[in-house]
Amino acid sequence: MIDPIKLCMGCMEERSSEPVCQRCGYKEGDPESPLHLRCRTELHGQYVAGRVLGHSDYAVTYLAWDLNLARKTIVKEYLPRALATRMQASLEVIPTSPETRKDFEWGLERFLDEALSLTRFQNHPAIISVVNFLRANGTAYMVSEYLEGATFERFLEVQGGRTNIDNVLLIMNPVLEALGAVHQAGILHRDIHPENVFITRSKQMKLMNFAGARYALALRTNNLLAFLKDGFAPFDLYDPKANQGPWTDVYLCAATMYRALTGRIPPPASERRRLDEIVSLIEMNVAISTPQQQAILKALAVRPEDRFPNMQAFQEGLAGIATTQVPAPVAQPQFRESVPFRDLSEPARPVSQTPKPIPAATPTKVPTAAPAPPAPRTALPQPAPPSTTTKPAVPIWVYAALAGVLIAGIGVAGYLIWGGKPSQQQAQEEARRKQMEEEQRKKRESSPPIETATIPPADPGQNPPGQTAATPAPSPTSPPQQAAQPKSQPVASAAGKGRRKGTKGESAPKQDSYEDLMGAGHTAARNRENQAALDNYLKAASIDDSRPQAFASAGWMYLYSFGDLPNVLTNYRRALQLGGMVHFRVQHDHGNLTFEQTCSGDFGFSRDRVNYTDDRGAHSFTATRDQVQPLQQNRASTNQLFGDFRVRLADGRTFNLISITKPKPIGDLILQLFN
Repeated sequence: MIDPIKLCMGCMEERSSEPVCQRCGYKEGDPESPLHLRCRTELHGQYVAGRVLGHSDYAVTYLAWDLNLARKTIVKEYLPRALATRMQASLEVIPTSPETRKDFEWGLERFLDEALSLTRFQNHPAIISVVNFLRANGTAYMVSEYLEGATFERFLEVQGGRTNIDNVLLIMNPVLEALGAVHQAGILHRDIHPENVFITRSKQMKLMNFAGARYALALRTNNLLAFLKDGFAPFDLYDPKANQGPWTDVYLCAATMYRALTGRIPPPASERRRLDEIVSLIEMNVAISTPQQQAILKALAVRPEDRFPNMQAFQEGLAGIATTQVPAPVAQPQFRESVPFRDLSEPARPVSQTPKPIPAATPTKVPTAAPAPPAPRTALPQPAPPSTTTKPAVPIWVYAALAGVLIAGIGVAGYLIWGGKPSQQQAQEEARRKQMEEEQRKKRESSPPIETATIPPADPGQNPPGQTAATPAPSPTSPPQQAAQPKSQPVASAAGKGRRKGTKGESAPKQDSYEDLMGAGHTAARNRENQAALDNYLKAASIDDSRPQAFASAGWMYLYSFGDLPNVLTNYRRALQLGGMVHFRVQHDHGNLTFEQTCSGDFGFSRDRVNYTDDRGAHSFTATRDQVQPLQQNRASTNQLFGDFRVRLADGRTFNLISITKPKPIGDLILQLFN
């Protein structure tokens, strides 16, 4: 059994005698806030509290170690900021004043009631398991299973902010089924959004952070606005007198799906109640079937009676199962008006005590034509044909990409046909290529960049220390760039002020030096003139193709300004061949592959060395290539989903890294270049 004394409190793995954990970078010390428990505090002799994972206005969440079962766990401590504080000497949680004591104790009982109810669902595959609850230090604690993976929100971030309907249904269907089960038990969640849906490394979906007790306390203390998450919360939750039920969670789920499909959170329900301007999914170029769009928009209806009455009806709507009419939501015996939680040990109230039902809405008429069949779950559903007012479905970057492919094809064909020798036909093709390149530049500038590029990390005009640049022959797959001046043509001396003589005695304009172009490129990058920066780097590469910095800088611009991965690969590979260094913006994981506690930094490598520079300077390293094992994707199954990889050093340290943008494609590119 592992000795808890040897555990790092940041990741609950065995650590060395070093003050900073080599696995996660955590340095144990005083708590970050006087409200937090000190590391290694024992609770009931069974749980050892570690680092703080989060602190909301309602509770503090800790990574912890279960001494009895010798495993990681999660402990949530009831500690509402507005009502209580902690006495550091005794660790006791006390109300901030006599006036807040009653509210604090009332909320404490609701917290324990909710924990008791959730323990009854610990075997449900789509609900995080609450395995224990206890009282200590003047407050209460809820103990949950420890999960490895990432939240739905994190999944969307690494997917570029949004995903397709197949992924949304794959993730949300288990959540809808789980909510159907808890609704039957008289429990509402009330706080569903992507951060409260967890995807484990075994690709199980887990619903977490039930908010019934928290909502009840927010109502009691008139702090409701601090609880509600604008865009996800229906108007039912804004109005304490509103009739709440399964239809309330239906709205929250639909808002979560809308955000996942479009990359945007729906307008707040309080605004939609005055003027509903929600944009349909198809208008936002989402590939989705008509029944699926209708189901999500119906679930997002502002009035409760216009939504699906329960999760089963919502799922049937998503599957394209239409009925002649959908009854409006009615109050059910399990739910009480304005009271968000009922202990399951209490008997359900008789029907006569339920709130007055909401009047039924006008039955929904079904079109005479048969509804479109549901799209197969294994294929992306096809969108309905756009109307004349629908925005074009093809984004502008597609045209830019097609233009780039055509440009590359012209360049390769010219190289193969003419072998690099100048001719009149080649000059015509070159003029045509420049014209198309200018069109491509305008299209790029009209599209928002993936990320505003900063000046590339490479040192301009200098080879890495101790390295000599080689001069391999130009590659026909090099990115579009200005043709280099043929070396066979004479170049004027300094007295001629840089002008060369042509065959007919004509003089040409002065050509900028490599250093001038690199400096101009860096200046343009600082000023966020991304296209100008790229143009200067490409011109520098054409003037001197034996120096790596221009290729490395061009690759950086292609990566972080235009998202052009093929040209990133071409330029970065060229820079490495010439002895240069290439760089990537990454995140370093501190939480045992959860990628929830991270620091950002710069990961770079050349033929001879590898380094990671943490922006804060805490977890950096520099090593030679023979001190680093070949890069590998992390062995957990979700590496195919997230694109994370590990850097293992000869001294035993391991750095788990992930690209900040486009993690899976860029992660694959890093592995390809490095190995």
